[in-house]
Amino acid sequence: MRAALKDFALANRLYAGATVTFYTVSAGAKTTTKATLYAASTGSTTLGNPQVLGSDGKLKQAVYIEVPTIATITGLTVPSHDTGIINPAPNFRINSSTRALEYSFDGGTSWETTTDYFFRYRGAWLTATAYVLNDTVAQGGNVYLCVTAHTSGTFATDLAAAKWVIVVSGVLLAANNLSDVTAGTARTNLGLGTMALEAKTITTKGDVLVGGAAGALSRRAVGTDGQVLTADAAETDGVKWATPVAAASQSDMEAASSTTAYASPGRVRFHPGVAKAWLRQTTSAGAPSIVADYGISTITDNGAGDFTANFDVAFSSSTSYMMVANSQLAVPNANTPRAAYPHTYSTGSCRYLTDNSTGSAEDNHGHTSIVWYGDQ
Repeated sequence: MRAALKDFALANRLYAGATVTFYTVSAGAKTTTKATLYAASTGSTTLGNPQVLGSDGKLKQAVYIEVPTIATITGLTVPSHDTGIINPAPNFRINSSTRALEYSFDGGTSWETTTDYFFRYRGAWLTATAYVLNDTVAQGGNVYLCVTAHTSGTFATDLAAAKWVIVVSGVLLAANNLSDVTAGTARTNLGLGTMALEAKTITTKGDVLVGGAAGALSRRAVGTDGQVLTADAAETDGVKWATPVAAASQSDMEAASSTTAYASPGRVRFHPGVAKAWLRQTTSAGAPSIVADYGISTITDNGAGDFTANFDVAFSSSTSYMMVANSQLAVPNANTPRAAYPHTYSTGSCRYLTDNSTGSAEDNHGHTSIVWYGDQ
C-alpha cells in the first residue's frame, strides 16, 4: 500500500536546494539500493531518485513510497545526514492457513505475523474435507475449533487425536439462522424443561403466571382491589387471591372478643386489659415532677401530699376507670412504703393523695407509681 511522504512536505529554508536520496531498509538498516518513488497513490508512473528540494526546502511535488525507506540529505547549506526509517501504510491480510492477521510494509513481498487470529465458520462438519487451523464447525449440537490442520475422516477419531477442541456446548442452531429452532429444542438445549418457554396469554393488567403441580404455567386473573396473593394447597395452582385480615377497630378492642382481627399499635390501648395511662412521680422540696409517663400531660400540685394528674385523652366517664398506686417515702426499695389513693375521679384528670406514716394527714413522698385502667 503506497503512502505519501510527509517528510520534506513542509517548507524549511535550511534544506533549500538539498538533494534527498531514498534507500530501502533491511533489518532496520539502510541498504545501498534506492527505493522506487511513485508520482501517485496508484499507477506505475515513477519519479527520479534522488529528489532535489525546491527553494523553500520542500519536495516540489507529492512523492509516494511502498516500502520503508531511509533518506540521505546532502547539500550546500546543511551537513549530510540520514533520516530515520520512513514507513508507508502497511498492507494487511488474513493468512489462509493459520488464520492469523499479517501485515507487510513492502507491498506484500514479505509478511509479519501478529498475535491476532480469526475464526472461520465452515458450517456442519463433513468427512473427507480439508480443515485448517482456526476453522470452526458444528457437530452433535456443539461447536468445535480446529487446532491441527487435517483432512477429516471420522469425527470421533479426529477429536480423540486432538485435532478439534470444543468451544461452545449445547448449540441451539444447526444452521446460521433461527429457521430450525423449535421451542422444545431450545428448552431442552438450555436445560430449562417444559416450563421455560410456555406460551401463555396475559389478558388483564395485574394477571400473573403461576406453576401447577406438573410444572405447567397457568394464568391467575388479577384479584380485586385490596386482595393479596396467598398460598393455598387446596387450589390447583397452589395460590389464590384473598382479603387480608383487617385491623381491629376501637370497638373491637373494647369488646375484646374478636379472634380474627389483628391489633394495630394505635388500637392496642383501647383493650380493657391495657393501661390507659401510667405515671412515675418524684417529689423533692415539696415540688412534684414526672420521671416517666404514658398518657399524662401534667401534674398539678394541690398542696402537701395532694396532686392531680391530667390525662392526654379523657376517660369516657368519671366512673369508667380505676387507679392502682404504690408509694414510698424515699427512693424505691428503701423499705418505706406509704399509702397513695384516689381522691376524685374526673373524665380528664384524677386527684390523688399520699399519706404520712400514720395515715392521719397528707405528706409528700419521694417516689409514687400510679396506673389507670378503664374506658376512654
